[in-house]
Amino acid sequence: MRIVLTFVLALLSACQRAPAPAMSEADRPGFGGDFTLTTQDNQPFHLADVRGRPVVLFFGYTSCPDMCPMTMSRISGALRRVGGRASEVVTLFVSVDTKRDTPAVLKKHGQKLGSDPRIWTFLTGKRDDIVPPRAAEALWNAAGRQKILTRHRHQ
Repeated sequence: MRIVLTFVLALLSACQRAPAPAMSEADRPGFGGDFTLTTQDNQPFHLADVRGRPVVLFFGYTSCPDMCPMTMSRISGALRRVGGRASEVVTLFVSVDTKRDTPAVLKKHGQKLGSDPRIWTFLTGKRDDIVPPRAAEALWNAAGRQKILTRHRHQ
């Protein structure tokens, strides 16, 4: 819990620092950067639209029985403790179960959990939009012995 709160506070304090120098295309990592996904309201969401604001990016799936809801609760709790500045934070739930988690399913999930729509935006898209092939390869290489992306015991 303290780690999440520390992370959120660090993000908020980072908002007041001078912008980082521009990075050349050659220096950019093989993944990351802007993306466009679909919200729980079936609207496009572009990460570039929230540039300059702190972003909490959470990857999960709606049929997750325990860790995803618990982590979401901890993030929400940390943001409540931050107080008024919490509204500056963009909190994104990105589904890794792109076949099942449609915008309608995401919306229902958010309502079921009582997630504040002013705080949480639920996103989905095509699998390659969520985990681009180059990012998946990098994660695979970083994990070494096992694939860590969407292997869950109930899938």
